Amino acid sequence: MALARDAAHAPWRAAAAALTLGSALAVPIRDAMGQAVAVLLLYGVQAGQFEAASMQLFARHLRQHWEEIWLRCASAAPVVAEEQARELRSLLFAGGLAMYVQPVVDLRDGTLAKVEALARMIHPDGRVIGPGAFLPLLGEADLSLLFRTGLRLALQQLARWDADGLHVDVAVNLPPRTMLDAQCPQWIVDALREHGIAPQRLTLELLEHQSLDPAAQDAAVARLAPLGVQLSMDDLGSGYSSLQRLTALPFTSIKADQGLLVRLREQPLQTLSMLRTIIQMGADLERGVVVEGLEDDDMVEAARWLGAPYGQGYALARPMPADALIPWWRERRGRMLPTDTTPRSALGALAWKWTRREVPGVALAECPLHDFLRQQLPHDAALQQCHARLHAGDADARRELIERLATRVQTAAAEQAVSGG
Repeated sequence: MALARDAAHAPWRAAAAALTLGSALAVPIRDAMGQAVAVLLLYGVQAGQFEAASMQLFARHLRQHWEEIWLRCASAAPVVAEEQARELRSLLFAGGLAMYVQPVVDLRDGTLAKVEALARMIHPDGRVIGPGAFLPLLGEADLSLLFRTGLRLALQQLARWDADGLHVDVAVNLPPRTMLDAQCPQWIVDALREHGIAPQRLTLELLEHQSLDPAAQDAAVARLAPLGVQLSMDDLGSGYSSLQRLTALPFTSIKADQGLLVRLREQPLQTLSMLRTIIQMGADLERGVVVEGLEDDDMVEAARWLGAPYGQGYALARPMPADALIPWWRERRGRMLPTDTTPRSALGALAWKWTRREVPGVALAECPLHDFLRQQLPHDAALQQCHARLHAGDADARRELIERLATRVQTAAAEQAVSGG
């Protein structure tokens, strides 16, 4: 906010001017229940300094970083008996590791782009144990062994799919500390050769780790590039250092973290703005963008209208055993995503309008949004009148229309929460 325009800062305006402060940004820090536990205040010397989309993205990553720190400090680590921990580690590396897969879908046509391999433990009693139960029990050496074992299983499965007529690429998470190991590039080369997989079919998803030396992490990324594998930034990290890494290092793709979409319906305008910034950044830098956390059809629609090339999430496919991928693929083949020219939901309409400016001369009846409003919201006269004013040349109507659509999204989400849907 610009301090000169904010009435709440009136008592401190003189002091702010003496310090040459022109703007402020409040970043709420929330706990696991979504309750604000602190507010981080940032001040800038220029009026409107924090209003740009890039600064909103910076604020989002700053909030995410401090919320992660809060959760680590406020949450007690799960207590597991040493005997049980030894049993789980033994099971994991004695044939208990299985690599589930989650499809990454091309949002432009609905085809399968690649799969992400996800570690699971299969207990002798048949239970499938998620990573949250065993990853905290593993030390650095264990995590490196987990990566090497999981990579070989994923590439072995890739060769099997090839033999069965499904040619698909695979993404594997590379732990930050494992990446720093000088032997890591050779492990990857050996695994690719063992299973006869071309390097470009493997994507390594890399997550920046705040506690590790950034220069060492950058050097490790640079060592991986000559292997010919694809490198994906699993999250943009916190602030501009990650944006600089994205431009300076040989990443081929970006993953928009699913945490970005957690408050999509609570804060639709801010979330869509940040997501659009990431998608546009990927396009400008010629990096593919995968939007994670697409949990329902409306989210998929919004991501498509924003121009996201790839998506991942429960609305598209849940994580599944590797053997289930071919049946899923065969059932889905020929069933493409809808190639809509008209929005289908309020969230989709908001994303559609967010990315489009008015074309002079286009009649109201020819506008895709007109069809949506007439078919889906026939009783919202105020929204339809606002849209009509926009086509009549009222410049202020565009912002009002966007805000009304955002309110529609928020209201529908609140009603669903109350009903328990």
